[in-house]
Amino acid sequence: MSHRMARRPARRMIKLNLRGAVLFLDNSRMEFHCTLWFKDESTYLAFQKVCPDMRSPYHEWLQRATEQLRQLSLHGINLNKVEADANEFAVWCKINSRPTDGASRSVYAPIKFHETRKISEN
Repeated sequence: MSHRMARRPARRMIKLNLRGAVLFLDNSRMEFHCTLWFKDESTYLAFQKVCPDMRSPYHEWLQRATEQLRQLSLHGINLNKVEADANEFAVWCKINSRPTDGASRSVYAPIKFHETRKISEN
């Protein structure tokens, strides 16, 4: 008697690199995927002042980010663009003993997204 194990669907990991933050998105789970989004050059420049890893000029970041979001959408993954304040992010990093870098921005984005959702639901 042969026992066959049920096969799990293959997981496909997609790598996204925005603002020096690398996110690995597992498209086999239903989650809210978020990224910090800089609505204009002044917002981006404010983040550059507190985040030394952000070296690209705004127009390069915008072009790269827009293309990467387009590529993700082709795979059925839509990121929620989360706008934030650079000083608020820096304070959050200090309170949570985190550096002001891409990894911290990746953690902060979904927190800010959920905060924004709670405020808009009230």
